[in-house]
Amino acid sequence: MSRVILTPEQQIRQRYGWFEEAKRLGNVTVACRRLGISRETFYKWRHRFAASRGARQALLARSRRPRRKVKKALRRRLVAVRQRTHLGPGRLRAPWLARGVRHVPSAMTIAKVPQQVGLTRRPRPRP
Repeated sequence: MSRVILTPEQQIRQRYGWFEEAKRLGNVTVACRRLGISRETFYKWRHRFAASRGARQALLARSRRPRRKVKKALRRRLVAVRQRTHLGPGRLRAPWLARGVRHVPSAMTIAKVPQQVGLTRRPRPRP
């Protein structure tokens, strides 16, 4: 089944219409079945709408693009510590958190740094 691409205003109207339909029916489950969306999706958008205190712009999709990159100085330190200690991403992250450093990347982001430099090995396939 092909998807129709909606303009931002159409997306806002569509999602706001979900709330009105649920209110009219008095039952979210029934409304979601009729609208062809999951309850999880309905509640995700309702929560965003409520958190923004009714700002209709909250009904637009957010960017999934990564927000920030690892700075060069931190990248060099991570690589140096990784080469010296062979610690995993969680243990590489812990000392910075313990020192109270602000803006410490997540363990998943830290895991990507050694991969990009070539310090990780792929697991061997089983014979």
